[in-house]
Amino acid sequence: MSIENLYLRELLIAIEENDKNLTTVKDLEALGIKVYLNNNGYECRLDAKFHLHFQLLVEEGLIVDCDLTPYKTMGEAGVMFDSYGDAWDIELCCKMFWLTAKGRERLSTLTKSEVGKHFEDDLKKLPAKALTTIVTESIKTGLKNLF
Repeated sequence: MSIENLYLRELLIAIEENDKNLTTVKDLEALGIKVYLNNNGYECRLDAKFHLHFQLLVEEGLIVDCDLTPYKTMGEAGVMFDSYGDAWDIELCCKMFWLTAKGRERLSTLTKSEVGKHFEDDLKKLPAKALTTIVTESIKTGLKNLF
């Protein structure tokens, strides 16, 4: 499974835009993030996509515990693994975490790159004549401001 920057951005946004200072798994679920494989209240196996991206948050130091202690391992974050490599919530549901300054920087970078990508996509969709007009008008405006 590969890292999806769009999903990572959504996860970081959910943590940042939570209306509380600290975020819990329940908060993420309420904001639309699928945390568990089956959201039936009894399943504590983590969704593979969430697990991968949450592990990235821990690995890169993008989140810390509520007392600002960095998680050194997934075990410290409340996640354990079985012999098949599946991730299970053993204490994650009880953890409260904080988005670090590094996490906010990563979110900003992801947001800027996403905006830039949309701008590039829009430019590619424009007909050549429209693009020429935009460039010509921009140059005229720039020249007027110089003189």
